[in-house]
Amino acid sequence: GYIGFFTRTALAGMPLRINAGLRGTLTDVTTIGLRQNPTSLTVQPSDHTAFAVTFTPITQVAAANSYESLLPSLDLALDVTDAWQMRFDVSRTTTKPPLNAIAPVLSMGNIQRVGSLVASSGNPGLTPYESVNIDFSAAWYYGPNSYASINAFTKQVTNFIVQGSVRQTINGVIYPSTGQPALFTVTTSVNGPAANVYGAEFAVQHLFDDSGFGFQANATLVDTDTPYNQIG
Repeated sequence: GYIGFFTRTALAGMPLRINAGLRGTLTDVTTIGLRQNPTSLTVQPSDHTAFAVTFTPITQVAAANSYESLLPSLDLALDVTDAWQMRFDVSRTTTKPPLNAIAPVLSMGNIQRVGSLVASSGNPGLTPYESVNIDFSAAWYYGPNSYASINAFTKQVTNFIVQGSVRQTINGVIYPSTGQPALFTVTTSVNGPAANVYGAEFAVQHLFDDSGFGFQANATLVDTDTPYNQIG
């Protein structure tokens, strides 16, 4: 459900548009998949550093999860002059986990190495990540269909979905050399810690009179207070 509010007024003689809203969501999720669980590890006669894995038959499994969100938003647009416009936005947004990340399935190779038992799994318990967004922008419309703008933003993100790993037993499988429950390193998606993201966006669009030709250019600079791995 949602409600919205829109009005026009003036601030120091300058036209001001106010757009506000509130949306509430309640989500119940049931995920279904096909799964094989390991039942035992057997040392291979030709290679004592490897285990052959025996599995149960393929069965259908299901998992349930539920979550709710309250998502307010406010947008203010001030026409300083006919050519200059300033905007201020604050909102809370949410993004649901991808479907492949919540499937209740387990993937494991038929061969496992001694001291390195690994698997990967979906995580039906994932919750959406939420972001509290604050944006401030200024735009100069210096000609027909031509403008230059700058936007500064900050976002406080919680429950961001990242890859993680846990060590756990699976289906009571026993480690052959110790007789104790085997510990597998299971890679899965998890809700990570909170992070602050901030940056600025620059954009320009210019049209050459009525020629139908022009150009666009934009750049975004982003930083965060949370360490991350830069790839590429």
